[in-house]
Order: sequence, then structure tokens, then C-alpha cells
Amino acid sequence: MLKNFYAIKCPPIDRGILLKKFRSYWLWNPGTLSFKPSDPCQPELATPNWLYCLDYKNNIDENGFQRSETYIVEGILNPLSREDKYKLITAYEYLSRHKGKNLILLDSHIDLPADLHPLIEIKEVPLPQGDMLRKLLIQYGKDSLSYQTGCLGLSIGEIKTIVPLAKTPEDVLTYKAKKLKGRGLQLAPEPDVPDIAGLDLLKKDLETIAALFQPTAGQIGLRPPKGMMLWGLPGTGKSLTAKLAAKLTGALLIMCDWNQLLGDSDAESLDNLSYVLNLVDLLGPTILAIDEFEKAISGSLEGGVTTKMVGKLLNWLEDHTTPVILLVTINHLSLLPPEMFRRFEYIWFFDNDLSEKSLYEIFNLHFKKRFPSWLENIFTTEEWENILVNYASYTPAEIGKVVKLAQTKLYVAIERQTSSKAVELVNNYPLTYPQKFYQLILEVQKEIQASISVPFLNQQLEQIRMYQGFARPVSRISPSKNFFNKNGQNYETALFS
Repeated sequence: MLKNFYAIKCPPIDRGILLKKFRSYWLWNPGTLSFKPSDPCQPELATPNWLYCLDYKNNIDENGFQRSETYIVEGILNPLSREDKYKLITAYEYLSRHKGKNLILLDSHIDLPADLHPLIEIKEVPLPQGDMLRKLLIQYGKDSLSYQTGCLGLSIGEIKTIVPLAKTPEDVLTYKAKKLKGRGLQLAPEPDVPDIAGLDLLKKDLETIAALFQPTAGQIGLRPPKGMMLWGLPGTGKSLTAKLAAKLTGALLIMCDWNQLLGDSDAESLDNLSYVLNLVDLLGPTILAIDEFEKAISGSLEGGVTTKMVGKLLNWLEDHTTPVILLVTINHLSLLPPEMFRRFEYIWFFDNDLSEKSLYEIFNLHFKKRFPSWLENIFTTEEWENILVNYASYTPAEIGKVVKLAQTKLYVAIERQTSSKAVELVNNYPLTYPQKFYQLILEVQKEIQASISVPFLNQQLEQIRMYQGFARPVSRISPSKNFFNKNGQNYETALFS
């Protein structure tokens, strides 16, 4: 590759900063159709043909002096026209013979065909981090750790624009959140329940992974897994598990909408993905989550930009050394390309065929969330057995809907009678009227059907279960195991009493 002929990928907000790095230059773009000099005292060279700069005659001014030998051409690489492709080949041949001239191509996204890659090196303006970021922020007296963290993932131009106007680090984070959302990224909210119920083996695995995030693990050559896959029907707790995994490990959870990464061109789509991967590599312990991953990459088997993006993601997954986990949720394992499986150290299967113990824990989790006065012994053993049998085929998400609907019905009925005490009465209702509350939980089942009761979904579930032996189980308790024995004790109490 030539040292005097290369391309620079640079966002528009950094354009002015980049141009200042050149002592003198002539700049051409499709908006002006002329070469503008960096020296405002010199006249422009009007031409619709940027290749004009290579003609030696045009490098002599009216006084016979040779003009600056650095020419910057921007705005032709995304997309690259057939005409400009051959102009680039001509430029390469010319510049290989005339070492004194420099031709620099500038664009926010660069889409070069494969046959031009050996001719033109592509450079990129790096995102500031470490000492570079600190020195940049010192100029504004805002080099605290909060500002440094907030500015990670922002370009130099963005920092110079946003930070002087920011009154607090939260102002920078607000801007950053909007930018990330536009790139298909979102900082995940806190989980709406405090724990994973009924998934004891999964929780044990996550505790192991949390330990691998500790610095001492790296001292003996251990690190967190690079990839984790949550597989099963919708509503079985996969998305909640992603949030709780971040909470348990102390990692930052970033949700990525794959479809929003797709831009107007292949180059823009690939650049969007590169930005995401570069960003999470900067952030320290992070979980990058992509929901319903098989739908997102379904086009990868047909070629095109999705194939390139999946290839880029898999290469990063294999090669990255930062404490970042790619976590994907999927519904259909069979829709993923075969090379995908070996990249994920952990693959868990989530079924809706839950054990009574799991159902018991899930109900109690949602009861405690909706009714602060809740106690597990409010229901008798017989009542619990009846509830668990009636809701045997429900997913965790459906159980959450059941409890929420019961709370809603109570609130509406009580608020009509005494609005001033409605909240207190609803919160204490299970403790005050346990039998009525038990009947209500059974009654709302009529309004919320289990997804497995739909024939199509039941058939779909059976197809998904065909491959479950390939994955790790999330619970050690068999679905057929009765949680309560004949003496009215749950089986764990009976075992250890």
C-alpha cells in the first residue's frame, strides 16, 4: 500500500478537528465541486472532476509557484460509483510514480469493493480513552471519573461540543443515551423482580460466572465466558435472566436491537456494528444482549450485509480479550447457522414444563412484589397444591400476569368503595382475606390462558424440545417431582427434618 494514498473514516463532527492536523491542503467534495485551499488567501480550483488534482500543470499557481501537494477528497466512498472506482485505480497508478503528492480520501462510512482493499489503506479516528481522554477533559476542568466514564464511546468532536455545555456528568450521559438509542443500544433497566425463581442450576452457573469477573481470576488465566445463549419459548424468563445476570455479576447490561444496526448501505451497517463492539470493549465488565437472535440474523444464510455482519460478530466473539459477554436469547435453535454453536460456552434451555418447586418460588416472588404483606404460609398446603396443579403449564411471565391481574381487580373494586385507603387495603388483602384471595387467584386463570393451550404453540414447543439435550438444564428439580408430600410438608423440609 502507498503511504501517500489512503482513506480516513471520520464522522462529520470530527471533520474540522481532523483537517487541522494537516498544515496545508486542498479540499474537494460533491457539495462544492471545487478544490478549496486551507489558505483562504488562495483562490479555489473549480472542477467537477476530483482527479484534476493529479495533473501537474494544475499544481502551479499564477505566480509559477507549486501549490500544496496534499489533496483531500471527501464524500465519494459511500457508495462508490463505478466511475470513481476507476478514478481511484488511475490515482493509485499515478501516485505510485509520484511520491511527492498526497491524496487522502475522507468519508464517514467507507464502502470499498474487495479488489480495491489491496490498493487503499483505511484508517480510522480512534475514540479517546485513558490518558488521551483525561487530557482532553482537563481542558474544561471536568476530568473526574464520572465525566471520564460518561465520555467513553464519544468522539473527540462530540466531547468538545458536549462537555463545555454540560453542567453535570448526567448531562453527558443523557446525550450519550440518546446517541446509543439511535445506534440500536439501550442501557437495560433494573429487573422488575429481585431474583431468579425456580432456576437453581442457572443461578449456580451465574454465580460461577460472577466469580470469573474478579481480577484474581485473570491472574491464573481464567476469564468470563465470551458467549452465553438463553434458549426457549417466549415468556420463560430469558430476558429477565439477562437483567439478573448483569445484577449478579456486577456487569453493565447493554441491550442491542440488531435491526437498528442496519443502515442505508453495507458500509454504514458494518460501521454501526463496529461502533457497538468497540464501545463495549471500552466499558469494562459488560454483557451485550441481543434478543431473539435467530430472527435478527435469519438473512445471513442468504448472503448480503447480514452475512458480513454475522461474520464480523463471530470474529469479534472469538478474538476479543476484554471482559465482555455476548448474551443472546433465541426461540428456535435450528434457525442458527452451525458455526454459531461452538462460540457459546454456555447454552441453557428454558422450558415451561416447570417443577412444582419452581412454580411455588415464582408465585411467591410475584406475590411479594405485588403485596408487601405477603407470607408464604397464607395459603394452606391443600390450597398451594391446587394452585400449582391448575397453573402447571404456565410460563413465569404468564404467572406474573396472573398475579398482576389479581392485584388490578382488587384495586379497582376497593378504590370504588374507599379511595383514600385503597393502597393499604390492597397491600394487606392476602393477609386479611386469605380465602378470598385464594379464590381470586384461581378465578383469574379463566382470563389468562397458558400459551401451551394453543395447539400451534404446543406443536412449536414440541419441536423446540427435540434439541433440549444439547443445552444445560436451568433447574435440577424434575417437573414430575411433587413439591408437597402426603404429610403436607414440602419435600425439602421432609428430607432434612
